[in-house]
Amino acid sequence: MKRLILISIALFLIASCNTEKQKSVATISGKVNNDLRKVEFLYFKENTADMNLTPHIAKVDSLGCFSIEIPIQTISKGVMLFNKLRYDLVLSSNDNLEIVINKDSVIYSGKGSQKNIFLNKIGKNSNQFALMRSWYMKEHNLEEMYQMLEDFISIREKEIKKFKGNSNFDKEFVSFFEKETKITYLSLLMQVPSIYSRVNRLPVDSVRVPKKFDKNITINSTMNDEYLVCKDYINLLNKIVRKQIGKLTALDSSLTRKEAKLAIIMDSLKGKTREHYLVNDIYNSLIFSDYYDSLTIAAFKSISIDENCKNTINNKIAIFNTKKAMLGKPLNEDILGTVIYDTANVKMTLGNVINKFKGKVIYLDTWSLHCGPCRIAMPLSKKLKDKLVDEPIEFVYITVDKEDDKLWAEVFKVSQSTKNHYRFEKEFNSKLHESFSIRAVPTYLLINKQGNLVSYDAERPYNMRMQENPRLEKILIELAHK
Repeated sequence: MKRLILISIALFLIASCNTEKQKSVATISGKVNNDLRKVEFLYFKENTADMNLTPHIAKVDSLGCFSIEIPIQTISKGVMLFNKLRYDLVLSSNDNLEIVINKDSVIYSGKGSQKNIFLNKIGKNSNQFALMRSWYMKEHNLEEMYQMLEDFISIREKEIKKFKGNSNFDKEFVSFFEKETKITYLSLLMQVPSIYSRVNRLPVDSVRVPKKFDKNITINSTMNDEYLVCKDYINLLNKIVRKQIGKLTALDSSLTRKEAKLAIIMDSLKGKTREHYLVNDIYNSLIFSDYYDSLTIAAFKSISIDENCKNTINNKIAIFNTKKAMLGKPLNEDILGTVIYDTANVKMTLGNVINKFKGKVIYLDTWSLHCGPCRIAMPLSKKLKDKLVDEPIEFVYITVDKEDDKLWAEVFKVSQSTKNHYRFEKEFNSKLHESFSIRAVPTYLLINKQGNLVSYDAERPYNMRMQENPRLEKILIELAHK
């Protein structure tokens, strides 16, 4: 009898573990009907505080099959990439999604398929990435940009109404999609003036928003903990907070912008939103601004409750300290081993390039053809390079873009040069990106004549007004003369 009880307890524990596993992962299995060797799943958040966005790579076996588990605690949207094709994908915990990939189509089945069939359909008619790319790559007046946004949102709203008409619709997904549509709309609405000013090289203050598109977007009207499942939610709040900072510092000139920002965060934000906002703010300070903001970190520790939030911050502080320890030293072997290809498709390492230009200052530009700010920076980079042509300085460009027949022709055209161009073998998944937590382009690294790292987040070729950056020129000349 005792033995029977022990067996029952063991079976219960195993079942409990399996249930827990089912609750925390989404399983994706598939069949590939072409020569594909891998399928990438990017930008999925394990939880709402996750800032790592670890890429998940499914390797395709000799029979064309693949299978992968992605940690998911709550519904999350990411993308599936293969053969330069990009498909939006939404995953929930306990999904068991089956995918068949043909040459020019994707078929979904299994648990979680319904919402992704919907996304696949709507993505052909209403794609945020395509919308923003058009704003950066083509000429539009301000009215046209706003109208394109209205059309984009209108399509999403009409399609979700049809989806809800299905008696078997996924309620969790519908709720998520409606929240995401609202946050996406407000976020893009606030981005239009800044994108327009960048593309047209105008001060953003000079851009006059048409009255019918001038919405009063406030913290109180936007803040809702339920929106934390939307990737753009905290970024949207950040745009609103920045506006509030300007108003607050205008009223009290004794306040610094950092003090004003922290006051707004602690006084105006509430609940989980405030905690997650602080996580995002600290992450950006540590990873993108390379700054340990002790006041903000102390404020976070005073109110933090969520274990995911705590773990994220502790992890980023550890990474920050590791990166700081690399400054003033040669790049380590792991980073130097980053695999790249030159324009003749010759395989080499970053170390080969560093050694090639030993005795010169290296200004390393990691970029992409699909990045608007990267493209805008190129003419200014070319101008600076020509200006410093007699100095011991090398401008090196490494793209995260995938190889294709048109890649280098487009690279030469955009950069206005054919010299010192390379591409990463693993795009954003290289050792260089991993070591310095590079999550976005453009990112610039600076190495001195002795081969030591000066900066992993160097000055850009342009300033805040998208004009020449004299600080970069001064830094390069000083290093060249040391």
